[in-house]
Amino acid sequence: MTTNPWFLNQNPIVSWADVQLSIPKIPQALLMEVLENYRQKESTLLWVVVHFHYAPDQGWRTTVPTQHSDRASVRFMQPIGFPNQDVVLELCVRAPFDAFFSAVDSAGEVPGVFHGVLSKTDQAAPELAIRLRLDPQTAIIVPAATLVEIEEGIVIDKGEELVKAKEAYKAAVELGQKLFLEDPYSVPAGVLYSSLAKQGYYWNNRNWRFEQVAHS
Repeated sequence: MTTNPWFLNQNPIVSWADVQLSIPKIPQALLMEVLENYRQKESTLLWVVVHFHYAPDQGWRTTVPTQHSDRASVRFMQPIGFPNQDVVLELCVRAPFDAFFSAVDSAGEVPGVFHGVLSKTDQAAPELAIRLRLDPQTAIIVPAATLVEIEEGIVIDKGEELVKAKEAYKAAVELGQKLFLEDPYSVPAGVLYSSLAKQGYYWNNRNWRFEQVAHS
Protein backbone atom coordinates (compact mmCIF):
# COMPACT_ATOMS: atom_id res chain seq x y z
CA MET A 1 0.00 0.00 0.00
CA THR A 2 1.13 3.56 -0.69
CA THR A 3 2.35 5.32 2.48
CA ASN A 4 0.62 8.67 2.94
CA PRO A 5 1.12 11.47 5.48
CA TRP A 6 -2.54 11.48 6.46
CA PHE A 7 -2.45 8.05 8.12
CA LEU A 8 -1.64 8.07 11.82
CA ASN A 9 -1.21 4.30 11.85
CA GLN A 10 1.52 3.35 9.37
CA ASN A 11 1.36 -0.33 10.33
CA PRO A 12 -0.16 -2.76 7.82
CA ILE A 13 -3.89 -2.11 7.45
CA VAL A 14 -5.93 -5.30 7.53
CA SER A 15 -9.33 -4.02 8.67
CA TRP A 16 -11.34 -0.80 8.91
CA ALA A 17 -10.35 -0.45 12.59
CA ASP A 18 -6.69 0.00 11.54
CA VAL A 19 -7.50 3.15 9.57
CA GLN A 20 -6.56 6.14 11.72
CA LEU A 21 -6.14 9.66 10.34
CA SER A 22 -3.44 12.11 11.32
CA ILE A 23 -5.33 14.99 9.66
CA PRO A 24 -8.71 16.61 10.41
CA LYS A 25 -11.75 14.89 8.95
CA ILE A 26 -13.62 16.34 5.98
CA PRO A 27 -16.04 18.97 7.33
CA GLN A 28 -19.71 18.14 6.93
CA ALA A 29 -20.28 21.57 5.39
CA LEU A 30 -17.90 20.78 2.53
CA LEU A 31 -19.66 17.50 1.76
CA MET A 32 -23.04 19.26 1.87
CA GLU A 33 -21.72 21.94 -0.48
CA VAL A 34 -20.76 19.28 -3.02
CA LEU A 35 -24.18 17.67 -2.63
CA GLU A 36 -26.10 20.91 -3.10
CA ASN A 37 -24.02 21.90 -6.15
CA TYR A 38 -24.82 18.52 -7.69
CA ARG A 39 -28.53 18.76 -6.89
CA GLN A 40 -28.72 22.07 -8.79
CA LYS A 41 -27.34 20.34 -11.92
CA GLU A 42 -28.96 16.95 -11.44
CA SER A 43 -31.44 17.35 -14.29
CA THR A 44 -28.60 17.55 -16.82
CA LEU A 45 -25.81 15.67 -15.01
CA LEU A 46 -26.23 12.11 -13.74
CA TRP A 47 -22.63 11.48 -12.68
CA VAL A 48 -19.81 13.67 -11.45
CA VAL A 49 -16.50 12.89 -9.74
CA VAL A 50 -15.16 15.32 -7.14
CA HIS A 51 -11.69 15.24 -5.59
CA PHE A 52 -11.19 16.19 -1.94
CA HIS A 53 -7.70 17.56 -1.30
CA TYR A 54 -5.95 18.26 1.98
CA ALA A 55 -2.85 20.35 2.66
CA PRO A 56 -1.72 21.53 6.12
CA ASP A 57 -1.47 25.15 5.00
CA GLN A 58 -4.80 25.18 3.11
CA GLY A 59 -7.01 22.67 4.87
CA TRP A 60 -9.66 20.89 2.82
CA ARG A 61 -10.70 21.91 -0.69
CA THR A 62 -12.43 20.28 -3.64
CA THR A 63 -11.82 20.19 -7.37
CA VAL A 64 -13.76 18.70 -10.26
CA PRO A 65 -11.40 17.01 -12.74
CA THR A 66 -12.09 17.17 -16.46
CA GLN A 67 -14.44 14.27 -17.21
CA HIS A 68 -17.14 12.94 -19.50
CA SER A 69 -20.21 11.25 -18.08
CA ASP A 70 -23.25 9.48 -19.49
CA ARG A 71 -26.07 7.45 -18.00
CA ALA A 72 -23.85 4.47 -17.20
CA SER A 73 -20.36 5.72 -16.41
CA VAL A 74 -17.93 8.58 -15.99
CA ARG A 75 -14.52 8.82 -17.69
CA PHE A 76 -11.61 11.08 -16.85
CA MET A 77 -10.05 13.24 -19.51
CA GLN A 78 -6.96 13.59 -17.29
CA PRO A 79 -5.30 11.34 -14.68
CA ILE A 80 -5.89 11.77 -10.96
CA GLY A 81 -2.39 13.19 -10.53
CA PHE A 82 -1.89 11.54 -7.14
CA PRO A 83 0.03 12.23 -4.96
CA ASN A 84 1.09 15.62 -6.31
CA GLN A 85 -2.44 17.00 -5.94
CA ASP A 86 -2.90 15.72 -2.37
CA VAL A 87 -6.08 13.85 -3.24
CA VAL A 88 -7.39 12.08 -0.13
CA LEU A 89 -10.90 11.19 -1.37
CA GLU A 90 -12.26 10.65 -4.85
CA LEU A 91 -16.06 10.89 -4.60
CA CYS A 92 -18.45 9.80 -7.33
CA VAL A 93 -21.85 11.49 -7.04
CA ARG A 94 -24.66 9.76 -8.93
CA ALA A 95 -28.35 10.35 -8.58
CA PRO A 96 -30.53 7.33 -9.34
CA PHE A 97 -28.38 4.43 -8.11
CA ASP A 98 -27.59 2.68 -4.85
CA ALA A 99 -24.26 3.45 -3.18
CA PHE A 100 -22.13 0.53 -4.36
CA PHE A 101 -18.74 -0.10 -5.95
CA SER A 102 -18.63 -1.72 -9.38
CA ALA A 103 -15.87 -3.57 -11.20
CA VAL A 104 -15.31 -0.40 -13.23
CA ASP A 105 -14.83 1.54 -10.00
CA SER A 106 -12.27 -0.99 -8.78
CA ALA A 107 -10.26 -0.82 -12.00
CA GLY A 108 -9.86 2.95 -11.75
CA GLU A 109 -9.10 3.29 -8.04
CA VAL A 110 -5.72 4.48 -6.79
CA PRO A 111 -3.93 2.69 -3.91
CA GLY A 112 -3.63 4.84 -0.80
CA VAL A 113 -6.66 6.98 -1.71
CA PHE A 114 -10.17 6.81 -0.27
CA HIS A 115 -12.89 6.31 -2.85
CA GLY A 116 -16.54 7.05 -2.20
CA VAL A 117 -20.01 6.96 -3.75
CA LEU A 118 -22.73 9.47 -2.85
CA SER A 119 -26.05 8.39 -4.34
CA LYS A 120 -29.83 8.80 -4.16
CA THR A 121 -29.23 12.53 -3.96
CA ASP A 122 -32.91 13.25 -4.52
CA GLN A 123 -33.66 11.92 -1.04
CA ALA A 124 -33.43 13.90 2.18
CA ALA A 125 -30.68 11.58 3.43
CA PRO A 126 -28.63 10.30 0.48
CA GLU A 127 -26.55 7.13 0.65
CA LEU A 128 -22.79 7.33 1.21
CA ALA A 129 -20.23 4.53 0.96
CA ILE A 130 -16.46 4.97 1.39
CA ARG A 131 -13.59 2.54 1.04
CA LEU A 132 -9.81 2.70 1.14
CA ARG A 133 -7.95 1.18 -1.79
CA LEU A 134 -4.94 -0.71 -0.40
CA ASP A 135 -3.57 -2.22 -3.60
CA PRO A 136 -4.94 -3.16 -7.03
CA GLN A 137 -6.59 -6.29 -5.58
CA THR A 138 -7.69 -5.11 -2.12
CA ALA A 139 -9.97 -2.41 -0.74
CA ILE A 140 -11.48 -2.00 2.73
CA ILE A 141 -14.94 -0.57 3.37
CA VAL A 142 -14.87 1.99 6.21
CA PRO A 143 -17.65 3.80 8.07
CA ALA A 144 -18.10 7.30 6.66
CA ALA A 145 -17.29 8.75 10.08
CA THR A 146 -13.73 7.48 9.62
CA LEU A 147 -13.13 10.26 7.11
CA VAL A 148 -16.04 12.72 7.37
CA GLU A 149 -17.38 14.76 10.28
CA ILE A 150 -21.01 13.89 9.76
CA GLU A 151 -24.04 14.18 12.04
CA GLU A 152 -26.30 11.18 12.45
CA GLY A 153 -29.15 11.17 9.94
CA ILE A 154 -27.49 13.48 7.40
CA VAL A 155 -26.63 10.51 5.19
CA ILE A 156 -27.34 6.78 5.20
CA ASP A 157 -23.92 5.28 5.84
CA LYS A 158 -23.85 2.19 3.63
CA GLY A 159 -20.24 1.62 4.59
CA GLU A 160 -21.15 1.33 8.27
CA GLU A 161 -23.94 -1.10 7.37
CA LEU A 162 -21.49 -3.30 5.46
CA VAL A 163 -18.89 -3.10 8.24
CA LYS A 164 -21.48 -4.11 10.85
CA ALA A 165 -22.63 -7.02 8.67
CA LYS A 166 -19.05 -8.28 8.35
CA GLU A 167 -18.39 -7.84 12.07
CA ALA A 168 -21.62 -9.68 12.92
CA TYR A 169 -20.69 -12.62 10.69
CA LYS A 170 -17.15 -12.76 12.10
CA ALA A 171 -18.51 -12.74 15.66
CA ALA A 172 -21.11 -15.37 14.74
CA VAL A 173 -18.42 -17.70 13.40
CA GLU A 174 -16.28 -17.26 16.54
CA LEU A 175 -19.26 -17.83 18.84
CA GLY A 176 -20.40 -20.81 16.80
CA GLN A 177 -16.98 -22.40 17.16
CA LYS A 178 -17.03 -21.86 20.94
CA LEU A 179 -20.48 -23.46 21.18
CA PHE A 180 -19.31 -26.40 19.06
CA LEU A 181 -22.01 -25.85 16.49
CA GLU A 182 -21.73 -27.33 13.02
CA ASP A 183 -18.68 -25.91 11.24
CA PRO A 184 -19.72 -22.21 11.00
CA TYR A 185 -17.91 -21.75 7.70
CA SER A 186 -19.80 -24.59 6.05
CA VAL A 187 -23.32 -23.20 6.53
CA PRO A 188 -25.05 -20.09 5.13
CA ALA A 189 -24.98 -17.03 7.36
CA GLY A 190 -28.77 -17.20 7.89
CA VAL A 191 -28.54 -20.78 9.14
CA LEU A 192 -25.67 -19.84 11.46
CA TYR A 193 -27.63 -16.92 12.96
CA SER A 194 -30.66 -19.18 13.40
CA SER A 195 -28.56 -21.78 15.21
CA LEU A 196 -27.22 -19.13 17.56
CA ALA A 197 -30.75 -17.82 18.18
CA LYS A 198 -31.82 -21.31 19.26
CA GLN A 199 -29.06 -21.09 21.87
CA GLY A 200 -30.43 -17.72 22.99
CA TYR A 201 -27.79 -15.51 21.30
CA TYR A 202 -28.80 -12.41 19.36
CA TRP A 203 -26.71 -9.71 17.67
CA ASN A 204 -26.90 -6.29 19.34
CA ASN A 205 -26.45 -3.86 16.46
CA ARG A 206 -25.84 -0.94 18.81
CA ASN A 207 -23.06 -2.60 20.82
CA TRP A 208 -21.72 -4.67 17.90
CA ARG A 209 -21.77 -7.97 19.78
CA PHE A 210 -23.82 -11.08 20.47
CA GLU A 211 -25.74 -11.12 23.72
CA GLN A 212 -27.50 -14.04 25.34
CA VAL A 213 -31.16 -13.58 26.11
CA ALA A 214 -32.68 -15.87 28.73
CA HIS A 215 -35.85 -17.60 27.53
CA SER A 216 -38.84 -17.19 29.82
